[in-house]
Amino acid sequence: MEKRMSNKFSLVITVLLIFVFCIQVYAETDTQQHGSISIALTEGKKGTSRENVEFSCTKIGEMKNGEYILKDEFLSSKVELNALKTADDMEKAANKLAEMDIQGEKVLLTDKNGKLCFSGLTKGVYFLEATDIAGYEAVAPFLISIPTFDEKEGRMNYDITVMPKHEPEKITTDAPQKPGAPQTGLDSPILKYFAGAFFIALFLVVWNIKMKNTKKK
Repeated sequence: MEKRMSNKFSLVITVLLIFVFCIQVYAETDTQQHGSISIALTEGKKGTSRENVEFSCTKIGEMKNGEYILKDEFLSSKVELNALKTADDMEKAANKLAEMDIQGEKVLLTDKNGKLCFSGLTKGVYFLEATDIAGYEAVAPFLISIPTFDEKEGRMNYDITVMPKHEPEKITTDAPQKPGAPQTGLDSPILKYFAGAFFIALFLVVWNIKMKNTKKK
């Protein structure tokens, strides 16, 4: 009886050890899991092209103990990764990072359909921007975390597709605008008044001279 109990106990311990080992292996595998960020540009205005648009991808934050930690070289941006709650927050943070003139870790060009894919990305937060828009439109920089929670599927997603915001590039110039034609005043009612008065006065003078010559005769 005691021998059977001992065997059962040993079996339970063995099962528990195997279970713990499997959890550790899964945790290590999950930590090392890689993801990807795919970009799919939508159509721009007429005459633009989605091909050969250059994007850079840079890891700016690590994931540690369930929190995002900004890498040392980006601390001057004062971006608080864990405080980013809305799309507007993410956009403002991306614009701050864009001001730092970051040298991209990975650079790719879009194909003729405006698509590319950065693969082999470890867990963390990534900053992406269009470093050369070629014949396309101005593209807003953006932040993406890997993994990202997919609300529709209810799970963490390691392979993410993004359609960046874009708009026609604003053309600015420091040259002064061409001045309009100067006002000549030809249509001014005041000028018409004085012109009329001049002709009336001229008529009176001529008439007066004529009347004097008539009287002399």
